[in-house]
Amino acid sequence: MKHVMRLIFGVLALAALLAGTARNDGDAAPAKPSNWTAVCPEQAHVLDGVWELSRLRVIGRCRRAIGTVADIDHEPDGDLHVCVALDRHFRYLLARRNFTAIHGSLLAEFMPRDAGHLPAPRVHDRVILVGAWVYDTRQAWHEFHPVWYVRINGRAGHVSGPQFGGSPANSSEDSAAASCRTAAGAVCRGY
Repeated sequence: MKHVMRLIFGVLALAALLAGTARNDGDAAPAKPSNWTAVCPEQAHVLDGVWELSRLRVIGRCRRAIGTVADIDHEPDGDLHVCVALDRHFRYLLARRNFTAIHGSLLAEFMPRDAGHLPAPRVHDRVILVGAWVYDTRQAWHEFHPVWYVRINGRAGHVSGPQFGGSPANSSEDSAAASCRTAAGAVCRGY
């Protein structure tokens, strides 16, 4: 029953988000939160399914960003690292180290559980992202980790989140992808 309720919540959240992003978001300032926060989990579940979550400090459980994909990397932990050159209105999401280490981009981490739910963008794609805005204590930069929603090049948006599973919190970088399980207990597809 819990999984059915989460699925219904996800469908309703996607409908609400699409209604809120139907206008041209290319140069828009951040929307009022009621338009896009419906896809975000409650504060207590923001880092569910993230391996070694102690390395992340949540700044905001639910933020939106718009920009252009600058780079993509497949990581050993099964994550897809998407570096996004943010539009001017969203650069407040960056820390100093974002500029010195990743060329002024925001890192958005698509986790192994997200495959099949969040399509992988390509370099130069325009994206709208909604995710948990966190400080990575190892890298000393800000990122979206996890990502709850992606819309690529104005096409339909896609939702993911803890309702689709994740890796145990005590996983390591080397075991995170292999230990990731869907909500039904199957191995996550990964990217």
